[in-house]
Amino acid sequence: MGGWSTSGVGAYSSGYPLAISTNNINSVIFNGGLRPNLTGSPIRNTSFSDPNKDNFLNREAFVNPAPLTFGNAPVYLPFRQPTFMSESFGIFKDTQIKERLKLQFRTELSNPFNRVVFGAPSTDFSAGTFGKISSQGNSPRIIQFGLKLLF
Repeated sequence: MGGWSTSGVGAYSSGYPLAISTNNINSVIFNGGLRPNLTGSPIRNTSFSDPNKDNFLNREAFVNPAPLTFGNAPVYLPFRQPTFMSESFGIFKDTQIKERLKLQFRTELSNPFNRVVFGAPSTDFSAGTFGKISSQGNSPRIIQFGLKLLF
């Protein structure tokens, strides 16, 4: 009944900061990208629940800056992209066959709870997909089995 071992790894984070940018309309000063202006509307869409129909960021909270001015939006927004959660587990069984011969059976599970983690929203204000989440931030559940002969 012996020879069993386990392993596990968990990674949790509050998400990366979001930086909003827009097209540079001030090409005479060669400053790279610009930040938009804030309008005073809520930045985050409070009704966000489904990335297929809801935007994570409220487009009405931003407008392009006037020509030859810089935007007043902060470099990073006061909240982050969706939370990231990831777990991986492994179960191993070692069976001694002879003195110098061992058989190992292993089962490894990545994302065993099959959690969906949303990716980052589009932060380019000039893009048509601004504020929309169009990717998954993790992979689906993966289970793999292995058999190894050690000699």
